[in-house]
Amino acid sequence: MFPNSILKDQLSFLKFTSKYSNINDVSASNLKLSNVDFSKKHFTACLFSNIEFVNCSFDFATFRMSFFENCSFDDVSLKASNIQFSSFAFSHFKDCNFQDSDIINVNFTDITTKNVIFDNSDLSSSYFTGANIEKTNFENCDLTASIFIKAIITDVSFKQSNKNYAIFDDMLIP
Repeated sequence: MFPNSILKDQLSFLKFTSKYSNINDVSASNLKLSNVDFSKKHFTACLFSNIEFVNCSFDFATFRMSFFENCSFDDVSLKASNIQFSSFAFSHFKDCNFQDSDIINVNFTDITTKNVIFDNSDLSSSYFTGANIEKTNFENCDLTASIFIKAIITDVSFKQSNKNYAIFDDMLIP
């Protein structure tokens, strides 16, 4: 993946994302973004690295083949978002809401979560390998073929979720 636009500072990133509803082939890193509304934006083939998102909204946003590497999400809403073939590897989520989202074939390897809501979401074929998941709800979710290998789960609810063909191996439940 070779991005067409490399946004090196917060101002250029905010100007670019506010100007366009379709964000394609963009790369940005080492930014702190607070109180930004990305709702209804469409992100395709983007790379975001070491970005701190605080009190931001991605409600009704769409992500395709986009990568968030080692990013931090604090009090971020991703309600009713549509995320496919993307990655949040090594990222951190605190007080976030993915409720009513389609999160299909998404990489959550080695993430940490605390107080995160995935309720009523489709997480089919997503993987949480090595994830540290704490105080997180996966209630009424479709977890078909999702993978939770070597995950550490504490105070997590999977009530009324479809876990057909899901893999829960070598998990640590303190």
